This record gives sequence, C-alpha cells and structure tokens, in this order.
Amino acid sequence: MDIKCPHCSRDVQAENINIQSCIAKCGYCSAVFGFADMVPGAAAPGPPKMTVEMPKDYTMENEGADLVITRSWLSRKYLWMLPVCVFWDGSLIFKLRLRPAGGALQEHLPREPVSRGGSRSRGAS
Repeated sequence: MDIKCPHCSRDVQAENINIQSCIAKCGYCSAVFGFADMVPGAAAPGPPKMTVEMPKDYTMENEGADLVITRSWLSRKYLWMLPVCVFWDGSLIFKLRLRPAGGALQEHLPREPVSRGGSRSRGAS
C-alpha cells in the first residue's frame, strides 16, 4: 500500500516512513504527518498517555485558536525582597541627589589643550 502526503498528494518514499511511530515525512514538500488513520490495522503502539496535574501557580486558557499559559509569580516567599529593593533604590536615589550638577561625567571628558605663550600664526618669524 502506498502512503500519500495529505498536503501535496505525492507518494512518500519508504525511507521517509517510520512504522513504529506511524509518522511519515514527504520528500517533496517536507510535511510531517501521521498515517495511522490511512492504513487499516495500523495503530501507534505504546502505553496510553498519562494525565498530569497542572502546577498550582499555572493557569491554562483557550483564547480562540491560541492556548495561553500564565504563571502567577506573586508569592510570600518573595516578600523578603521588598525591603532589600526599597533600601537599594533609596540608596541610589540618595547618591544621585548628592552628586554635583554634571556629576562624574565631567571628570572623564577630555580637556581642551592649553596654549602657552600666546597665539602664533604659521610662517611668522
């Protein structure tokens, strides 16, 4: 029996067929598809899929054709970070207020060369 690609309707070559998992790849359009329903008596062997509980901080919603998975990050275990962040941000604001206008940038700017002995034009003797 020949297996045809459902996308381009061409025959799939034997080296592109995986009988154990009932999956084939079309050599022309590179589509990967399952063929268990195309061949009578073929069924993907293996144990049935396990159902797994969703972790407690995650929610899953279908929005049209999209699957949206969100994670709730707010937890009591992160409350210790609140005083640390307030202290850190406060110290940064305090340091920024204390520096003079222009701040440390002026220290690193190149200075203009200072001419000594007045200005001379070229060619003057």
